[in-house]
Amino acid sequence: MSLVFVSPGGTEGGGGMGTVTRGIVTGLRARHPATPVIVLDPRGDGSVFLFPFHLLASLARLMAVHLKGRIDILHLNVSERMSIPRKAVFLLYGRLFGIPVVLHHHGAEFIPEYEKRSGPYRRLVRWAVNAAQCNIVLGRLWEEFLSRDLGVPKERIVLLYNAVDDPGRPAPREERPGPLRLLILANLSARKGVGELLQAMKALTGSGRDLTLTLAGGGEVDTFRARAQELGIGARCRFTGWIPAAEAAKLWEKTDLFVLPSHHEGLPMAILEALSRGVPVVATPVGSIPEVLTDGVDCRLVPPGETAALTQTLSFLQDNAGERRRLGAAGRLLFERQFALDRYIDRLLRLYGHLQPPELEGKRA
Repeated sequence: MSLVFVSPGGTEGGGGMGTVTRGIVTGLRARHPATPVIVLDPRGDGSVFLFPFHLLASLARLMAVHLKGRIDILHLNVSERMSIPRKAVFLLYGRLFGIPVVLHHHGAEFIPEYEKRSGPYRRLVRWAVNAAQCNIVLGRLWEEFLSRDLGVPKERIVLLYNAVDDPGRPAPREERPGPLRLLILANLSARKGVGELLQAMKALTGSGRDLTLTLAGGGEVDTFRARAQELGIGARCRFTGWIPAAEAAKLWEKTDLFVLPSHHEGLPMAILEALSRGVPVVATPVGSIPEVLTDGVDCRLVPPGETAALTQTLSFLQDNAGERRRLGAAGRLLFERQFALDRYIDRLLRLYGHLQPPELEGKRA
């Protein structure tokens, strides 16, 4: 089997999509070295004005690969806004030459973005999701939307939760003196609830609590750094910018609690990484999060946008080390049952095996 992935940033991309791409490609190459896997980056680095050239270069490379031999699967990673229109040229190529196309949906705001757009955008999106042999979604919300609102046959929709590689069973966490170390690992934005998290930090430290917060990731770093200074918590907050995987691994070892108070999500890779490392999670019941995590069992969930509830939860967990250990251990068990990369790769390969042009055969993977 020969596979071609088209994903913005390729295997070096930041954010959840880049992490998913790295995980899939690395897993396929390690476990199935005989399977040719080619990754195309239609976005490239540098100025957005260079995007058309990167897009055309990726399309030219796809054509060159196709001329040299058979392509069994064309796997397109898509998100919201103009992502699907940009990938439409690859989808059209696959349709013209009988290559099975998988649309892998990662966009947390795909549904609201579609609903606020006009007719031409909607028609293009509807064509794309129905033209693909398979649409992989991250949760039931998107599964139902594609079927009910966009008319995609249910047999062309596969619910496949994200997964991450197993770093190994973590050693028991020992209590230590000093501040409670919080971490948010994300592309920093208002959508990720960074503003509410900073407000919670102000409330907690203002009441005499000893906490630190590491904000790792790109996005609106300068904006939130300035906001932390305005709130008087600048000395308690460390902004790292985007960090490579090896540095992130070291960061997890120094983290007591992972916090992601998002307003919209798919299934965040950072939450899965926290589970895999036995780090307790505080998140919000948005996207696929409440489908796979249970409040009070393997995480703590707080309503999005409610700073008071977030503050109260963080305060409770700081005072209850035993509860943090219990949540971390339960999260690790959940990871082993549902989110290990080996099982994910096996399911993905079974799915690929069922894809035969021009129709999708068989049931869900």
